[in-house]
Amino acid sequence: MANLINLERATVSFGTRTLLDGVSLGVDEGDAIGVVGRNGDGKTTLLQVLTGTRQPDSGRVTHTSGSSVGYLRQSDDFAADATVRDVIVGGQPDHIWAADADTRAVVSHLLGGLDLDSEVGNLSGGERRRVALAAVLLAGHDVLVLDEPTNHLDVEVIGWLAGHLAALRTKALVVVSHDRWFLDAVCTRTWEVHDGSVDAYEGGYAAYVLARAERMRVAAGTEARRRNLMRKELAWLRRGPPARTSKPKFRIQAANELIANEPEPRDALALQRFATRALARTCSTFAACSSRSASRINPRVAPLLPAAINPRVAPLLPAAINPRVAPLLPAGRSSTGSTGRSGPAPGSASSA
Repeated sequence: MANLINLERATVSFGTRTLLDGVSLGVDEGDAIGVVGRNGDGKTTLLQVLTGTRQPDSGRVTHTSGSSVGYLRQSDDFAADATVRDVIVGGQPDHIWAADADTRAVVSHLLGGLDLDSEVGNLSGGERRRVALAAVLLAGHDVLVLDEPTNHLDVEVIGWLAGHLAALRTKALVVVSHDRWFLDAVCTRTWEVHDGSVDAYEGGYAAYVLARAERMRVAAGTEARRRNLMRKELAWLRRGPPARTSKPKFRIQAANELIANEPEPRDALALQRFATRALARTCSTFAACSSRSASRINPRVAPLLPAAINPRVAPLLPAAINPRVAPLLPAGRSSTGSTGRSGPAPGSASSA
């Protein structure tokens, strides 16, 4: 099959986010490709790069000489005074464009009940979207690139559009859609855009889901084997070498390469100290805000306070004080609550 569009190491970034990172792919004659991915992952950006409406930050895009590309954007740019007839059939009268069966089918299904002599500027958003889709379908392009063509279409029209695209005499089709049935009915290949890369799968949406699940299962197994090997190599590195021998350098290097991308182990003591300091700051802020309503402090909060209690918080604590905090309180507070009532300190012999 002849290559119609080729993308080589294309990179596109918005600010600090990279949507396409060195992507290389191609559109060949006979392809019907569905593009899937999460919102904001770069599906529309990929179509813009393929059609040449946006240049990549690096890399290049090449089109076969003499091939035309029709692109259905998510927004239109019609002239304000243009009519529907001007946009879809170049202003031809009815007796001329109606002589073609394909044109009649497109107009009747997409623009049924719409006056062709009405100005596009007076149409609703859904009607303008249908006009744009009809114009792309009737232009006779070699490659069709459609961004969400099923928007503003009912179920019957979506079914007709799927059949029309399957029978259309175009060399290639690239379509973005969230309609899973439509992708299964139209596409023979699937591209998944995610994390700056594009993964290719054979088949429609259902085949893509199965293949992706299998690929994830294989990747999980590979990662599990890698981690198991890493544990063994680390255990081997920790062992001392036998007498009058040394550890092979090639194995030490292989073990270091295996763990090169692993993050540093967390210091549990440092994390605990950080959490204690953060909680102490929170308690200090709480004390400053609650100095006028000390009697309203929730008794269930007291056991959660850290051992290194803030001196400004101590006078606000209730009688049911945490035993670990009591020794840190000012004199006379370990046995007296915030309401002024006296009582035995928790954990004392009298309370026992």
